[in-house]
Amino acid sequence: MGFVETLLIGATTIVTGSGLSKSSESKELFESNYEYQFRKASEFESTNDDEFECLETSKEGLRSQIVAYDANGRSTVIKRANQAITSKSIQETNNSNSAAKLASVRDVFEDNDSFESATSAFEVGFYENGSNEMDCWIEGTISQKTSGILWWETKYIDKDFYSFDCCVTGELTVVLSNVPKNCDYDLRAYRLEDGPTATAASLSFDNYIARSTNGIGRDERITLNATPGCYYFCVYSYGDKTFDNDHRYHLAFYQKEDEDRVGAEYWISEGRAAGDRGAIWISNYKPLGKTPVTLTNSNARYTISNYNQYPYIRHLADKYTNGKYINYAVLYAWDLELRAYLSALAGKFIDALNAETDWEDNYARNVNIGFGAAGFALSAAGTVITVVSAAELAAAVAGVLLAFGIYVAIAGAVVSLVALLMALNTNAPFLAKKKDLLAFLVSMQQTFAVGKGSNVNEVKMLRYRYRFDNSGNNHVLDWSPYYLSSDYNFYNAANLICTIPNSAINGTIYGFKESSDIEMFLR
Repeated sequence: MGFVETLLIGATTIVTGSGLSKSSESKELFESNYEYQFRKASEFESTNDDEFECLETSKEGLRSQIVAYDANGRSTVIKRANQAITSKSIQETNNSNSAAKLASVRDVFEDNDSFESATSAFEVGFYENGSNEMDCWIEGTISQKTSGILWWETKYIDKDFYSFDCCVTGELTVVLSNVPKNCDYDLRAYRLEDGPTATAASLSFDNYIARSTNGIGRDERITLNATPGCYYFCVYSYGDKTFDNDHRYHLAFYQKEDEDRVGAEYWISEGRAAGDRGAIWISNYKPLGKTPVTLTNSNARYTISNYNQYPYIRHLADKYTNGKYINYAVLYAWDLELRAYLSALAGKFIDALNAETDWEDNYARNVNIGFGAAGFALSAAGTVITVVSAAELAAAVAGVLLAFGIYVAIAGAVVSLVALLMALNTNAPFLAKKKDLLAFLVSMQQTFAVGKGSNVNEVKMLRYRYRFDNSGNNHVLDWSPYYLSSDYNFYNAANLICTIPNSAINGTIYGFKESSDIEMFLR
């Protein structure tokens, strides 16, 4: 991180956070005294009508680097200088797990003269487990370009756009340095909304969330209070007045998790002492603007119509598909009564499903798991398969818990908590194959079982995931909970942290005693 600290010396922050600063410049933020010539990259061919920047001859992108830091402060160089950032290099990084094995690839940074054609300064696929800290830098030029032909030929000063997939809740600092001494370059920041219709084309040059506008030859700096999502940054010449085809600017990104925020760390011993029955880790990112909630989400499979125009979703989908999953929630439970209820209910549903001979294993049906006055109900294709009453469930766990000296009455608080944790909602059917639903329920039954060998100090965990299906031109987000037989469901560490394995996005941890403690985060 030394190079970032060096770059920040003498820099001035104009705007911080997601709002505008109260500096003297804030009143001018949405006023434009110049006619910026803003063209789409599609208007220019890669090798023509572009005097200084094209795929073959560009000075941009030839020097860049990404360094990620894990929770213990260990650094990993995942892309070295003189390598352009491409989907090919991402794949090679994933395959080799060694930046040293990457071969140089040709520059693909130009033309990046619009939001739609922005260069990806950092893609989520570079780092598997949500980096606590990450440095990324890139070098480019602001050039004079040509458009049109013959008498209609005009020259203009280009703008360079970069997208950045932020994986953490914390601080994102972007520093523009090494500005040519006779040039006045400025920096603007944008945030793409998280939603099924969000596209880069919806962004406007003048509708920014922050900017830095220092004078000739001076560094520019923007610091944002960031959350996981897609940010854009534009390097441009003030008033379209100055440019330098031959001298590169240096653009550095520094992403750091706010480890002191509420929910970034949770100590299990303190949770036990406070009477917590367990804890839940939830990803801070909402795919397509929606919070996936275990089995209840009626949009368990959601077609991504904006795949090609939404960098964050596209990069996630490219990496987490074909059997790869992202954890979006992890349940940790240590309270024996809660564990016994979860295991017993899963077992009751398993018995009923195995007896359902009219439902073939590979056939998908709309499934509904609901909780009401009669108890827990499992139905498929509109037909009730079984109903498990609260009294029946309590009787099923009584014998197990008595061995631990725990007497079980029909505890309303625990029953409602079980309903929430299994995301039982009478109005939220989901599409599932019988074998997949069985695998999930078997996982839950075995994970939370209380019996021989169990003790009060055990912490059991269950993961909920989403994945992407990129079959042909069909891009689908699937956040049905899938069970992996390779999962290890015991948790032996003393604390929980915001960064967990197999999640590209960091999250937040909440301890719970009753359903009301966490339902606001799941609904």
